Amino acid sequence: LATPLSDVGLQVWRGALLLCDHLFARESAQLLDGAVVLDLGAGCGLTSAAACLAGARAVFCTDAHTASLRNSANNADANGVGGLVRVRRLDWSAVDVWPSPSEGEFGWSSSDLQALRGATVLLAADCVYDDGMTSALVALMSRVLPALGPSAVAFVSLERRVNFCLEGMCARAPAAEHFHRELEAQRGLLVGSLVAPDGVPQRFEYERAPTLELWRVRAACASAEQGASERREV
Repeated sequence: LATPLSDVGLQVWRGALLLCDHLFARESAQLLDGAVVLDLGAGCGLTSAAACLAGARAVFCTDAHTASLRNSANNADANGVGGLVRVRRLDWSAVDVWPSPSEGEFGWSSSDLQALRGATVLLAADCVYDDGMTSALVALMSRVLPALGPSAVAFVSLERRVNFCLEGMCARAPAAEHFHRELEAQRGLLVGSLVAPDGVPQRFEYERAPTLELWRVRAACASAEQGASERREV
């Protein structure tokens, strides 16, 4: 049975489990230790809770849907990280770089926005399924990552969902292909690289299918600075 788009954030998808595995991996320990994290399209809040348990000092757990936000808040409390997870409403298709101060349930305070500007890790798990939202997600990363500075990095997990397409009369993964094209189109601003799942120890019980992808994305200027630094060290 298909899951309605309005309900996709109320269940756990395999891309989120792969991203959680990565957050608990040894190579992520230094990255997350004391970090401020922005979790985009957080759904039920699993990756937000995992980031806290892996060492982050604050996580902005964001989504556009009230049901998902309330579910995330309950899950954060149930996992003992309610004091570290700030559940906030964010529609990434409707913001330029930073959200505006807002009141009400899941609104953004001035102190939230100040803390958000210190984020160094962005997460987006299983957010690649609708072309319009995927384009908006990549466009937001192209604005936010450079604004956050050279140490900022995003991790995007997705699953290549294969369908038979009449165009070309072949099996394809159109949503994943659209993400790849959008990332390539932002080459001057973003640099993406695949993280090999084989190098990520599996802690959660799920099928580590070959259709799962985990992307590391940085601002292009940050990647250039990192490469220059590595050349100087050599």
